[in-house]
Amino acid sequence: MDTNLVSLSTQAAGSAVIGIITLLLARALHRPYVWYWTAGWLSQALGLWLLLAALRAPAYFLLLAPLSLFAQYVFGFLLVAGCANYATGARPTPRHRWWLLASAVLAVALGVAASASLHVLLLVHAPVLAGVFGAAWRALRPARDARRARLGLEVASIALVLLAILFVHYGPALVIAQWRGHEHLAYLRHRWLYDLIVETLLGFGLIMLVLETVAAELRDANLELARARDRLEVQARVDPLTEVFNRHAFYSLLETPEAGRPHDGCAVVVDVDNLKRVNDWFGHAAGDATIRAAAKAVRAIVRPDDMLFRWGGDEFLVLVFGMTEAEARARMATLDRVAAGGSPEVPALSWGVARFDTERAIGTAIERADDDMYAHRRERRVTDERGGSTRSRA
Repeated sequence: MDTNLVSLSTQAAGSAVIGIITLLLARALHRPYVWYWTAGWLSQALGLWLLLAALRAPAYFLLLAPLSLFAQYVFGFLLVAGCANYATGARPTPRHRWWLLASAVLAVALGVAASASLHVLLLVHAPVLAGVFGAAWRALRPARDARRARLGLEVASIALVLLAILFVHYGPALVIAQWRGHEHLAYLRHRWLYDLIVETLLGFGLIMLVLETVAAELRDANLELARARDRLEVQARVDPLTEVFNRHAFYSLLETPEAGRPHDGCAVVVDVDNLKRVNDWFGHAAGDATIRAAAKAVRAIVRPDDMLFRWGGDEFLVLVFGMTEAEARARMATLDRVAAGGSPEVPALSWGVARFDTERAIGTAIERADDDMYAHRRERRVTDERGGSTRSRA
């Protein structure tokens, strides 16, 4: 059997297989460039099958050869369109129809001329395809310039260069072979095999490119989802008004204690005095500002490792780990001294402290600290009233 016909048949079958694979990818991914490549490879397979039929049935050569050539030109057009769409998102415009019309005219002219001598195909058809492969390589340049680290892009680019070189040299090689004698045409008789190898490389390079692109998009999507999850988690754990932890973060802390953190310490409950009066007299915007000022004041006196929560509307909870009750009370007393000094940045705050020795005892400690906070508030009010009475008698 003629090895050229075998190579041509294998090339046609290989193009059909690549077309089917890209068709499956196109149906799953819905990328325009994959649809262009799918239609292109199927058109190439059709063109090669028509050429094979024309060679095996010379009586129908004038009919089949132009159709074969036009199908191959359509392959080239769609190959370039797919590469351009992949690299820049560009799509064919109505003016590109003239290219297809010119291809049809050229296909008919070459089909008629090739009926007299197949060498015409190498002299004219081969340079045309070389230009097509060169145009496809150039269309991928923006993707290469963007340094998309994808093996498929490199394989496809190399295959396009090799195809362009192959088809460019066929014409001169034919002229040289005819000048030196027909015995030198043996090299060109196997050109279908050369085309088969490199076009298969191109096909699988494009398939690799599609799969790598999808994999990269999936990685980016998963990364964005992870970032969104982290943002949502932060939003779920942080109070938007004061930017301190909320109750949800507290309960998460109890469920998943951090390794290496002490299991003893103190719970401190802090409450803003007279917040309702601020809201009634000055509005809720002033009340929100007071709550933010309270959070800022408490944050300023606790350690970086201590945990501050907004416990309620005007109430905060501080967990200070590895600290005695006396140390915690001394630290919180700073709030009283600053408020007594008349600082406008620190509102009047009442606080209470209770110690816990295990994380499970935190709940009980919070209740005791809340009672201590109310006792602290009553004590401050009594002190303030006595101070006011003393000033009045004076």
